[in-house]
Amino acid sequence: MHTELCSLHLDPTDHSIEQLVAQSLFADGLIRYSMSRDDDGPGLRVLGLHECLLPDSADVMTWRVSDWGMQMTLACDVPDRISGALRGFMLELLQRAGLGPGAPGSCRTTSPSVVTT
Repeated sequence: MHTELCSLHLDPTDHSIEQLVAQSLFADGLIRYSMSRDDDGPGLRVLGLHECLLPDSADVMTWRVSDWGMQMTLACDVPDRISGALRGFMLELLQRAGLGPGAPGSCRTTSPSVVTT
């Protein structure tokens, strides 16, 4: 099970544009995973794992301690940074899962540069 309770540290009384955007992007959530062996019936199987750090991005998302909890700051170019790296990230993830370019039934594309960990 995986839970994320962002409302515990975001101030619902702060109606600034910046905080409304942050609160709408990061909400409370819950998901339940079901893992099983191949012979035990239906379930999930992890095909690949991947994460990346975008270069020169340490200052684009910050957290400040406030009287209520935490306040998030996002740079205006966060969507552009994510969209610029998303294709390369997905191609790498698919490759690690054995589903990327060159795998049977996949389309051939090229990947932009992304710093990976």
